[in-house]
Amino acid sequence: MADRHDAQLPGAGYGGGHRTGSLTVEQIEGEHEIVRRMVSLAGLTRAAFAAGELSTVMSPRTVINWHRMPRSSVGLICIRLTFLNRCDDAERVLVAELYQRCFGTDVEPT
Repeated sequence: MADRHDAQLPGAGYGGGHRTGSLTVEQIEGEHEIVRRMVSLAGLTRAAFAAGELSTVMSPRTVINWHRMPRSSVGLICIRLTFLNRCDDAERVLVAELYQRCFGTDVEPT
């Protein structure tokens, strides 16, 4: 039985730069990786919330709003606008650490 991963894309099998609409397969895969990391961060913030380390949780709506922001600024600037501004100063350090775990980028908490 075929699933969504078995679908043949136009141009598949002809070398790099396969196109699907206006995005390449590589761009779509990169987008999926960013979303996977964003969801991972949201999961870590939920676990920290459950453990009493954070006073607020990153909701699915926050992740969606974060994802809708321009791709050139997916970093901490966007996370500040969508989530970090709701945390107190001590919690921002924890969120910056969780961000680093998911994205592999050191960030200043503010």
